Amino acid sequence: MSLDGKECMPYTYFPGCKYTAHAPESSQKIQRYLEKHLEIRSTGCCSTHCQAVARDDTAVFLCPTCGAILEESAPQANSVSIWELLDRDLGFPWPDYSGEEMTIQDCWRTHENRSMQDGIRRILRKMNIKTVEIEASFDTADYCGLTLFKPYSPRYERLAPRRFIRDAGDKFVPRPEEEAMSLVRTHCDQYTTESVICYCTGCLEGFEIAGVRG
Repeated sequence: MSLDGKECMPYTYFPGCKYTAHAPESSQKIQRYLEKHLEIRSTGCCSTHCQAVARDDTAVFLCPTCGAILEESAPQANSVSIWELLDRDLGFPWPDYSGEEMTIQDCWRTHENRSMQDGIRRILRKMNIKTVEIEASFDTADYCGLTLFKPYSPRYERLAPRRFIRDAGDKFVPRPEEEAMSLVRTHCDQYTTESVICYCTGCLEGFEIAGVRG
C-alpha cells in the first residue's frame, strides 16, 4: 500500500461501533474503499480488539473514543485518525461544496489531538468548505452532546483511565435530562451557519436535540 507515494506499514481500521450503528451504509462504504484502494483491513470493536494490533503496525480510527482507547490500551502500535489518512490519499474523490460556510465543532474527546483536528480542516478545504470557528475549539473544546452529562462508561476505567477519568475534570457529571438538554441547546445557539460539521456521534446527537443541521 502507498499513500503520498510512500510505502506504509500494515494498517488496521477500527470502524467505530457507534458510527457503524448510526450510519451502517456509510460505514460499510468506507470499509470497502479502504480495502479496495488502500489494502487496509477492518476489524471489530476497539474495546476487544485493540491489543491484537501488532507492534509497529498502525491502527486507524474514526471514533474519538476509539482513538483514546487505542492510545492507552494499544501502546505497542501506532495510531492515526481516518481523516489524516484520507488527507494523504491522493485519489480520494472529495465532493465540492462551492465555498459554503459551515461551522466546525471539535469534540472534547479529541481536544489534545491537534494532528487529527488539523487533518479534518485540511479535508474541509479540499471540499471547498469555508469553515467558521467557534471560541471553544481545538484544545479548549468542551462539547460532546449529552454524553458529558451522564456517567462515564465502566470500560473507561480499564481502557482509557487517563483520558476519561484522571484528566476529565468536570466532565461526566450526571445532570437531570431536561437540564442537560437545555445546556446542549444553549451551546448550539452560538452557531451562525446553517450547517455544522462534527466528527463524533455524541456531538451529532446533540445537534439533533437542538435542531441543528449536522
